[in-house]
Amino acid sequence: MDSSKAISDKLAAFCQANHIILNTENFNMVCKEALTEEEYHQCFLSHEVGDQLDALAQKGDAAFERGSYRNAIKTYQKGLDLLPEPRNLWEAKLWFTAAIADAYWFLEKYPEALEFLDESLVVEGGHANPFIRLRRGQVLFELGRMEEAREELLKGYKLGGEELFEDEDEKYLDLIA
Repeated sequence: MDSSKAISDKLAAFCQANHIILNTENFNMVCKEALTEEEYHQCFLSHEVGDQLDALAQKGDAAFERGSYRNAIKTYQKGLDLLPEPRNLWEAKLWFTAAIADAYWFLEKYPEALEFLDESLVVEGGHANPFIRLRRGQVLFELGRMEEAREELLKGYKLGGEELFEDEDEKYLDLIA
């Protein structure tokens, strides 16, 4: 059993035994009571790290918006490097890997984009993210891997609908039509 499942089960058992309904107001307090210090720190980033990640995300986004994709990638990578292990449990890893992949997409560096999109799929929630499925399908399309592209674009479509494709080249939607 992975640590996130074990922690979730422990929280559920604690709440049931103490007749607690977990909500946003009591979540942090309940976690502190129900979990060991190590388990608690597996669930939450420190304020310092969280602030650093936010700053790096904003700086990376600003570079991305200016079209400075290489600088955006460097900045987003610093955010990834800042995440504690196991990195795949942090939502921020999904965001940073997707942002790096997107920057590589705009640089037309499709193998590099695919590497980070594949990494995004193994992060908690990544497999069900419509943007990741869309972008991965587009990258596979550009790499000439049409059957895989079709499968990914279809997954993106099922998760995000036709509006996911609104600002994209028609050829991607045509592939799954």
